[in-house]
Amino acid sequence: MLNVFKILGPVIVLGLLAYFGTTSPLIPIATAIVAAFLVLLARHPQRAMLLLFVTKPIVDATWAFRIPILELTLLQISGVVFPVTVILIIVTHRVHFVKLVGRKTIFFFIAINVFSLLTYMVNTFIEDPIDLKIVPSIMVLFQVLNGFCAYLIMPYLFPKDEDRKKFFLVLIVAGLFPVLTGILQVVGVYQGRLYKGTQGTQRLSAFYYDMHTLRGFATQTVFAILIYLRTWRQSYIQKYMLLSFLGLTLIVLYYCYSKAFLATALFGILAYSIYTKKYFVGPLLLLLLISTYFFVDPITAFIDQNFFKEMMFFEGTLDEQNTGTLLAGRLSRWDLLLSRADTGDLMALIFTGYYYGIGSVTHNEFLRILLGNGILALVTYCALIVILFRQLSTTYFKQKDALSLISIVILISLLVDSTGIVPLLRPGYTWWVFGIISLALNRDAFVKPKVLETPVAKPKLVLV
Repeated sequence: MLNVFKILGPVIVLGLLAYFGTTSPLIPIATAIVAAFLVLLARHPQRAMLLLFVTKPIVDATWAFRIPILELTLLQISGVVFPVTVILIIVTHRVHFVKLVGRKTIFFFIAINVFSLLTYMVNTFIEDPIDLKIVPSIMVLFQVLNGFCAYLIMPYLFPKDEDRKKFFLVLIVAGLFPVLTGILQVVGVYQGRLYKGTQGTQRLSAFYYDMHTLRGFATQTVFAILIYLRTWRQSYIQKYMLLSFLGLTLIVLYYCYSKAFLATALFGILAYSIYTKKYFVGPLLLLLLISTYFFVDPITAFIDQNFFKEMMFFEGTLDEQNTGTLLAGRLSRWDLLLSRADTGDLMALIFTGYYYGIGSVTHNEFLRILLGNGILALVTYCALIVILFRQLSTTYFKQKDALSLISIVILISLLVDSTGIVPLLRPGYTWWVFGIISLALNRDAFVKPKVLETPVAKPKLVLV
């Protein structure tokens, strides 16, 4: 009973403190989650991590509200709490990463980030000692750390098959909040947020800041369901419920009008046909998808609304002055940022970048790393992607399992998203992306080998 009060006490107090001064009913819930996490962390780090994953969609829905006195959002707090928690677990449990794939490249990339931040802080302090732009830059470092901390710690916390089953079940449960709120917005139960797209398209955002956040959680749910269905046995009712939930999730993704998810689906089909050596399946599925453009009106409207400028560009009918508006104006933005990079210091461009806190304004992860960290960091990150892709391919051909194959598609999804947004600065996205990839690659890294005992022969009695 005393343990219950130890948990409920801080939860209730922090929930009440969070409630005053805000109109969001999610704030006390999310604050209670953070408090419960801290209580669980000491004795049950695996449960604490599962709590973070299952409640992350709720925490991210509180983006518009700040906790009184602290003046911080719970997104910012969780973005710092996660890497700090992982570091504490690593230190207190004396975790060694000798067997982790790509560990040296990851540590080197993190070191470059720290060096780039310190260089930027020194230069900024020299120019203006009270410049407040340093704080967002520090937050960028914590955001980047989130994904790699997930990669490092997930195999340690979930080393066994039953642990991984529990983890993917939690990812599916985590999808209930974003998917159901998205469906309720689709049917008109509440207004919610709408993210304006091309040609006046209203993209679904539910309670989240933008469409990309909702799409990220929905994509997480799709991959988790597919892995769970293909890896562990379920009863008929369980399988029916999972497939139904998968259908609802795909509806939400459709109304997000996401080009990135469509591209991921196409590349995923190709990867499936190549890796499973079912070379006719991929082209047939692609042909089926392409045919829907001509025969299914909603799909026709979807493609025309989202790709009309790109289609005009390939047809040669797009005005030259409008070419900068391709990909929602990203081309002109990239051209402007690259032109500024040409006029900067070459040594800084190679080793540290120009502005570590450049953030999501680049709308391209590779460009953000180039301008924020330098060419050396960009080469290191690309090398890490190559290492992960190669090792995932090797693992799949050895294991022939769904986890490895879908992890390859997840890595492809990361690359696709990196061309239009900055995934490394989205902790809710990188947690599951790098977490799942690490579980596929490093599933045996922390499994203790079984010691085979040699039976001792019993002495025989010899009668003389």
